[in-house]
Amino acid sequence: MGYWGLILFGLGLIVKPTKKEGLFFLSWLGAILVYFIIIAGGNVQHDYYQVLAIPIICIFLAKGGGFLLSAPKLFFNRFLCCLLFVVCCLFMLAFSWYYVRDFFNINNPVIVEVGKVVDKLVPKDTKIIAPYGGDTAFLYQTNRRGWPIGVEIEKMASLGAQYYVNINFGPETDWIERNYCVIQKTSKWIIADLTRKCEYK
Repeated sequence: MGYWGLILFGLGLIVKPTKKEGLFFLSWLGAILVYFIIIAGGNVQHDYYQVLAIPIICIFLAKGGGFLLSAPKLFFNRFLCCLLFVVCCLFMLAFSWYYVRDFFNINNPVIVEVGKVVDKLVPKDTKIIAPYGGDTAFLYQTNRRGWPIGVEIEKMASLGAQYYVNINFGPETDWIERNYCVIQKTSKWIIADLTRKCEYK
């Protein structure tokens, strides 16, 4: 939405609700605000927690845009209202893209490389552990469901995790290597089968 979207959003808030909608949209917006307060930590760590707010934001943006496009000529300059609407829409899209464009960059190409290897070696319907600091980007590259963190691996295995893949070596990967069968290990990654225990040698 950005700063320019706030103009349309603010206009949408002050537009008098129609008899048909009543307080439905306002109560929906209030519920979303309560959700953000309760799940505050999740909203900061994972942007997709905010997806639930998109429909109601779009509704108020549309109400604000509708107000500008149908403003009474008696009180408002119709040309300026339409110009403001176009400028808000263009700047909202332009600045939003400028802000999110880096989200589409893959800063660590190794996760793409190992993701392709996992896709070949690991069955499609399995769940995996792909630790990447809580970020699901690595898990996404594997095309599998699972967990983006590596703590309590045995507990996760009991919950259905069948494979483990990591690109960062350390005490955790050493423990995995000692306790589970390693399918593949290179200088860049390790892939282990959590359904097969291996004795320490």
